[in-house]
Parts: sequence; C-alpha cells; structure tokens
Amino acid sequence: MDSSSLAPDWVQGLSDNALMLSFREAEARTDIDVLFDELCSRYRIRVSDWRRRLSRHRNYADDMAQDVFLRAFRYRHTFRGDATLSTWALCHYP
Repeated sequence: MDSSSLAPDWVQGLSDNALMLSFREAEARTDIDVLFDELCSRYRIRVSDWRRRLSRHRNYADDMAQDVFLRAFRYRHTFRGDATLSTWALCHYP
C-alpha cells in the first residue's frame, strides 16, 4: 500500500515547502515519521529516476537515492523555505 494514502489529510494538503517547514519544526517522533514518510512518498520516484540517469546502474542509483533522503532528514533544520525543496536538496548532495 502507498504510504501517502496513510498520511493524515493535513499532511497531504501541505505544499512541498510547507511540508518541509513542518518537518523541520516537528518534535514529536510520530509527527516526524508522518512528515518524512510523506516527503519520501512525494519524491521517491523523482529522486530515483534522477539518480538512475546519473549513474546508469540501478543498485547504485537506489543507494544514492536513499542517501538523498537520509541527507534531507539529517539537514532538515537548514531548510529556510526561500528555495524550492528540490534546489535545497541539491545543495546537500555532493
């Protein structure tokens, strides 16, 4: 089952920037989990396809895509909302 169908309506209705700002400010573990799941659900295919085009090796691309989400989680406190989520994410990937 797609994790986006399990997310509360208030999360699904957030813009990408509002989602990331909420994720940045969340303190409760359940809120963090719901917001991160929604982020992954929205961007999983896009990030995986982008990394596959760059690496041309499926397994390596999947590892790189997972690393993108790990970095988004780790550096979420640096998101200010003055850039798109995709632009901000590229700043945290070498």
